[in-house]
Amino acid sequence: MRNPITNALTIDLEDYYMVSAFESVAKREDWHGYESRIERNTHRILELLAEAEPPSSQPKPPNSKFEPADGSTRRLLPGVKATFFCLGWIGERYPHLIREIDRRGHEIACHSYDHQLVYRMTPANSEKM
Repeated sequence: MRNPITNALTIDLEDYYMVSAFESVAKREDWHGYESRIERNTHRILELLAEAEPPSSQPKPPNSKFEPADGSTRRLLPGVKATFFCLGWIGERYPHLIREIDRRGHEIACHSYDHQLVYRMTPANSEKM
């Protein structure tokens, strides 16, 4: 039996140069040479999710859709857990980051090793999938 969906928030754990739209200018074999923002940004997302507080019994309407009415730094994601879709390439290089996501109670999922488009794959080039 399949597991039911437990998280409505999903996050793609990848760096800006890893998207397939940039594959002609940011070759996979060059990824190691680009500045990575993966750790800093992932830790910030984890902190934002950790800062979330359950709503009070009588919620106040927000001043804007991004901040609570009381001016606090609480986020509007109370108790939310996310599914982090990770590239295998990231997991190999940042295993401590994957462990931290799991330690904080979020789900880990994989959405390929390195963003190869499935319709371009052959048995010979799909060994890491």
